[in-house]
Amino acid sequence: MVEGDRGLNSAQRIAAVALGAAVPALVSGRVTMALVLILALGCAAASHGVAPIARAAWSFLRSGLGLALGALFLVWLGAVIGSVDPWGSIQVWGRMVAFVPLGSALVAWLLMVPAAHALALRSLAVTSLVAGAIMVAGPWALPALIALIAAKPLGMSGRDAGLQVKDVGSALACLMPIVLWAGWRLGGAWRAAGFAFQPLGVLALVAVGSKAGGAGILAAAIVASGCLAAHRRRLWIYALAVATVAAVASALAMQRPSRGDLGLPLEVIDRARQSIWRFAWSYVDQAPLFGHGIDTSNHLPGAANLVPGTPFAYIPAHPHNWALEVLVDSGATGLAALIGVLTVLAIRLARLEPASATAGLALMASFWTSSLVNFSVWSAWWQWTFVILAAFVLAARSSAPSAETERSRPL
Repeated sequence: MVEGDRGLNSAQRIAAVALGAAVPALVSGRVTMALVLILALGCAAASHGVAPIARAAWSFLRSGLGLALGALFLVWLGAVIGSVDPWGSIQVWGRMVAFVPLGSALVAWLLMVPAAHALALRSLAVTSLVAGAIMVAGPWALPALIALIAAKPLGMSGRDAGLQVKDVGSALACLMPIVLWAGWRLGGAWRAAGFAFQPLGVLALVAVGSKAGGAGILAAAIVASGCLAAHRRRLWIYALAVATVAAVASALAMQRPSRGDLGLPLEVIDRARQSIWRFAWSYVDQAPLFGHGIDTSNHLPGAANLVPGTPFAYIPAHPHNWALEVLVDSGATGLAALIGVLTVLAIRLARLEPASATAGLALMASFWTSSLVNFSVWSAWWQWTFVILAAFVLAARSSAPSAETERSRPL
């Protein structure tokens, strides 16, 4: 159980509720998410003062994770300098640099105000259930509901309603392990809410047809089962999860499906994505160390040409694969630096108490697996989805080890 929200002032309450609602607000659009997040950050700063939050954030930035992030941005600066679109690259790079202290301040504020952290988790659970219900009802029964929320024409079909919120499927897959963990921490009826969101989330992914979200939650389940097996020393749990995935993969392989440019089954990876990946890969060896510039893959020669037999460009906006995108845009050095940061983050999460460690690592698995087939890793809204949910876990207090111990660790 965690403490209630007694003692919070109005600004702290608004900040906590808004912060919990920020990611689920994606069901109404990315602008809505941005407005809710700005409200949360503004009220948090007003409620506690900028100076103490900044001092705590500075301490976080001097940790192993903060230093790893600093090294990453120095490496990525090389990709900015040699970019085919320097102005575009410096804008994206500078925006991400600004996100680091903001994210650090978010973790610091949640640690400084435990009651706000608890309220934010309650807000997250409630708004996630609402968002999940909307994503199920919209495509299957009430497309007008999605039209109203997203400010679209009321006459849209169920299929169009599903497409309107399909991108939210990946965010929903990231929410599922965190909402489950939040319910477990809050206790009581909140645990029921956390468990109820799991089948609702799966139904929502099916309703909107989000294969990326499905891949993300599958990866999260495998990682979570591995953590659970390790913590409880019951390896059969992990073995069962791996056997289930292997059975599904074998069933797909036995169907002898049609294959795309990379030889992968079209039922798993569509033809357009395989063509995009093949095209993007062809540019890796032209700038192997520092890439062609951050967020510039769609400016490469031939990127706007259409994939034969499809209405899609070879790179309509990005390569739809975070590893390939980072490799093309920032080279092998940039990709290696990013993997280093993720490794440090995974170690820090693994050092938390078991439930929080499991949730954090499952979040990483869901986010980075779904990012192999969905959005640009440079997208601000997608980055903030990860930052907000990771902040909830990083700011979790526990009795073993103590919160003070967690903050004093070097990573």
